[in-house]
Amino acid sequence: MSYAKAGELLQLAMELSASHSGLLLKEIDRRWGQGNAKAARRRTQRILAELRVQFPDAYEEGSTDEGKWVNLSPARIGRLAGITAEDLASIDLGVAALHAIDHSAAERLAKVLQTIKISIDSRVRSRTDTDFEAILQTHHLAIRPGPRVPAPANLMATISGALLGMQKLRFCYATGSGPTTSRIVVPYGVILGARSYLIARLAHTSGDGQPTRWRIDRMTDVRLLDEAGTPPSDFNLHDYAKRAFGSFFRQEDFQKVVWKFSSTAAPHAGTFFFHPSQRLEVQADGSLLVSFEAAGSLEMAWFLYQWGDQVEVLEPASLREAVHPFRRTDFPGFP
Repeated sequence: MSYAKAGELLQLAMELSASHSGLLLKEIDRRWGQGNAKAARRRTQRILAELRVQFPDAYEEGSTDEGKWVNLSPARIGRLAGITAEDLASIDLGVAALHAIDHSAAERLAKVLQTIKISIDSRVRSRTDTDFEAILQTHHLAIRPGPRVPAPANLMATISGALLGMQKLRFCYATGSGPTTSRIVVPYGVILGARSYLIARLAHTSGDGQPTRWRIDRMTDVRLLDEAGTPPSDFNLHDYAKRAFGSFFRQEDFQKVVWKFSSTAAPHAGTFFFHPSQRLEVQADGSLLVSFEAAGSLEMAWFLYQWGDQVEVLEPASLREAVHPFRRTDFPGFP
């Protein structure tokens, strides 16, 4: 739908919902000018058909001595009558998945789901509830298995509050071998993985440079400060995250990576999404070349170990030297 047609639809919906008795079809026809009457009516019918789709439980129509009329009930629009069982099921599945990562955020999303359920028009609530339960029974929630370092719910809630409110954070941070120090940072975002990281810059530094990754499991006494802390407007968390193979990033480790999967492993490897910048090239012998640019050699080595001798590292040489001596020939399957 073009912007112009979307504007017409929105304008008509607003007028109908604001009108006590709705509009006659002939009144809507006149919106399109004084040209061909049949063409105007067809245009009216097309836009009304779209209104039925967008506002199925708010749309009303009828006839009077003056002709046919239509209306949109503002109460039903305001009560989210268009929410479907599929929408509710998707939110419910999202709540269950989020519990594995951030319990506090999952509880807040669950409250939103309950609010939406209450807001649904009573005429469709019973039908929606029935469909909702049926959909949930046919879904199998997929949560990433494997070990991870969980973060306390109250800690993640404080970090979420800082990100949403664009406020600074204070915390004590323990490095791998050094002393625990107090830090005040401007939070930019969170990257989740086996270990999760807060992306932030020290508050006393300029906002022009790149932020630092702080391991969340090493943070204690995390407090939200009543001070504004806004990330740069041009910062993009997705672009920042894709510089790493996993969740850890070190600038000096950023480099071009090329792997070659055997013809046996290639069909399976071809289904993987290794990295946002990946390029896949099937070779004449059936093998598969995978190339991308990222940091994280150690995480790459851990990942490649699962493929045994069915993968060869072409670049960089340092990764090849770390992987090749330990490739096994007896793994019965692929990751």
